[in-house]
Amino acid sequence: MTYGQDISEEERGLRRVFAALANADRIAIVDLLRGCVEDEPAGVSISRVAESIGLTRFSASRHLRVLCEAGLVSATRRQHSVLHRLDAGGFDAMEDWLCGPALSDHWLDAFAPLHRPA
Repeated sequence: MTYGQDISEEERGLRRVFAALANADRIAIVDLLRGCVEDEPAGVSISRVAESIGLTRFSASRHLRVLCEAGLVSATRRQHSVLHRLDAGGFDAMEDWLCGPALSDHWLDAFAPLHRPA
């Protein structure tokens, strides 16, 4: 990951994902949506999120917007409400980065001195 001004779109996306997950209320929302996958496959309303997490509807809406912009949550309009559910795209990008070959090589090299042949 680059720390200067010239960053790729992939790095920008990863920064949005990690920034979105750096808030306890948004982590609680992700956890709520994760738990609702089977019970409510179409998604969860803003009102349900607000009630379950203990937020105002305005605050829940703001947090859901950040999660949507990061690619972690998708929103679908159904009649008079908007339903939210997890979107695997943002999580896949994070997993690719965390488990990517460069990081794996880094950790293998870092722990190599600790490896003792049998």
